[in-house]
This record gives sequence, C-alpha cells and structure tokens, in this order.
Amino acid sequence: MLDKFFEQPIMPISNWEGSNLASPSFLEFFQYNYQQPGLEDFAGWLRSFLSTDEFTQAASRFIELSKALNHEDDTEKRSYLVEQISLLEKGNTFIT
Repeated sequence: MLDKFFEQPIMPISNWEGSNLASPSFLEFFQYNYQQPGLEDFAGWLRSFLSTDEFTQAASRFIELSKALNHEDDTEKRSYLVEQISLLEKGNTFIT
C-alpha cells in the first residue's frame, strides 16, 4: 500500500498469514497518493517516519519474528514469538 501511495513500483511481499489482502490486485481500489491535496503534510511525515532507525529496526524485527513463527512447531517457542510480535505491534518495546 505504501508503494502505491508514494507512486513507487509495487514490491511483492511474502504472505505468512494466509490473507489474500496482501495481493497487489487489491491495490487497484486504493485511490490515494502522496501528491493528493490535503495529504501532503501526512505524506511528508510518513516518509520521514518510515526512514527512522526505530521504524526500520522494528520492521526488520517483526519480519524476523514472523518468519521464525511460521517455521516453529514448539508450543513454548511459538508463545514467546507471538508475545514478542505483540509487543512490537503495541509499541511497548524498544529495539535493542
């Protein structure tokens, strides 16, 4: 969605959760872009936020944890991974 918003080539992503909403075809209905009147300030803020170390580290950690969860069978380890993902999603953790 961000690629489309910033009018960049759409980069396919691996889909770990089985949701077909990650399909690029759903972006056909997304009608917003960074140059749209009224969205310029938001677009500037979003571009700045996406380039922060805090965001890029959290995004990388989220992907790492999600991939590990996708391949983990041990219940205790899965619980730990889910807890770590939840903390990242809630913003209740700092990247170390």
